[in-house]
Amino acid sequence: MTPRARIAVPLVGGLLGAAWLMLALGTAPEVLPSSSAPSRVRSTPAPPPAVAWEPGTVRLMPPAPALAAMPREAMRAVPAPVDTEDGVAPGENEAPAPELPQTPEWRHGKLARITDLLGRDVTRLELERKSAQARGDDVEARRLEVQLSRHRARLGALREERDALARAAHADAREP
Repeated sequence: MTPRARIAVPLVGGLLGAAWLMLALGTAPEVLPSSSAPSRVRSTPAPPPAVAWEPGTVRLMPPAPALAAMPREAMRAVPAPVDTEDGVAPGENEAPAPELPQTPEWRHGKLARITDLLGRDVTRLELERKSAQARGDDVEARRLEVQLSRHRARLGALREERDALARAAHADAREP
């Protein structure tokens, strides 16, 4: 038997067994009291008969017991206060907060943060590569070396861009 069959056959059997069990439990008849036992009167009405569900229809669920015990007045929604000036409730149609201006100082700060994080990644990858070489895992060391070379190239480009933005931010700060 192949390894795939060793896993697939029991898995399919288990799924079929679970489906059969769910079908059997879902359609089992209710246990009725025997004729020798004294009959009891139900305090709640019997549930309505099951109706087949069709796609596109909505089935209403009975209310939760806590909601059923609440008086109808308590379940009514409280209307939101309405502003008398323009007839719009507070919180509706509020303008979104304006975006912060993306000044050269802002861009430089963001790029400096990204450059710092990428520099940390390069340091971490160098340590992982050295650790993989020490363990003798040449495949992992090669993978990390390729990733390091890509990170270093990106880091060099980010540092050049960061320096250019630093000069632009410094020049922009001088202008009143």
